[in-house]
Amino acid sequence: MCIAIWGWSVGCGGAAHQEAQWETRKFGTTVGELLQLKGWLQERGCQEVVVESTGVYWEPVCNVLCQEWEALKRLQRVGRERALTEEEQQQQQALAQTAIGVTLANPQEVKKRRGHKTDKKDAWWLAHLFRHGMIRASYVPERPVRELRMLTRQRREKIRNVALEKNRLQKVLEQGNVKRRGVMSDLFGVCGEAMLRAMMQGNETDPGKRADLAQGSLQNKREQIIAALEGHRLPETCRLLLRQGMEHLAPLVQQIEELDRQVEEKNQTEGWKLPYQNLQSMPGLRETAASEILAEVGPQPSAFPSAAHLRLLGRGLSWQ
Repeated sequence: MCIAIWGWSVGCGGAAHQEAQWETRKFGTTVGELLQLKGWLQERGCQEVVVESTGVYWEPVCNVLCQEWEALKRLQRVGRERALTEEEQQQQQALAQTAIGVTLANPQEVKKRRGHKTDKKDAWWLAHLFRHGMIRASYVPERPVRELRMLTRQRREKIRNVALEKNRLQKVLEQGNVKRRGVMSDLFGVCGEAMLRAMMQGNETDPGKRADLAQGSLQNKREQIIAALEGHRLPETCRLLLRQGMEHLAPLVQQIEELDRQVEEKNQTEGWKLPYQNLQSMPGLRETAASEILAEVGPQPSAFPSAAHLRLLGRGLSWQ
């Protein structure tokens, strides 16, 4: 049997060589209602489900339906590495009877081009394609990999937000006639931030005293720094925007550091230390890029039949 789920609609059909029997029923997306869906499927002996990949809406369904399926895959993976114990074999047999496999369908490949579009029609169409083997399954990583993916994508978004906030702060400085970009390579380093906070306070207007905050090699550029700061016009409005920008920037940096720790801990607890280190042995790949590749591909790239399939995944990603 097979099930097609789209939005709130569910369609059920028999195997391709049998006469199709259809039954439709609506379920909500709360955990309780998804558990009712799971029980409804198990009562009818359905062990194959096809879900259209629309945004993140397939993940709540997969989280509930795939618990036994992912546990079964883990035991199968262990069985390839060593002989299973008698208890593990019994557990594997029990899971094989209740596990519900999920096939994730690409919407661009299964969409019905003609006719009025409804949830029930889409459910029927997905089940029809699936019964005849016309759906190419998309990659569905296991729950730990999906959690790592959530961490790395959130970190990427936070880094983007930091860059946007820094650009806004630089724009405010330009509007106030502060030309630090040509003098300092890192405007938000230790020295740059100290000078920025001094300008935010507005108590000291002498550019020489602010230039004295320079450290290291920046001390050789003291005259250039004085020229960049001299005669600036930072009214209270600009100082307010600078204060708000710095207050927004600080927690973003702390959150990125926390995400870095969580990613590292995830790699350790899930036993992915070896693939994580192997990825970093490639030229140009550091911790951030290695963890993002691990989150998108998984610790075992066997889900991708060839390098060409993996390359298709990489087209939509930006690893830095």
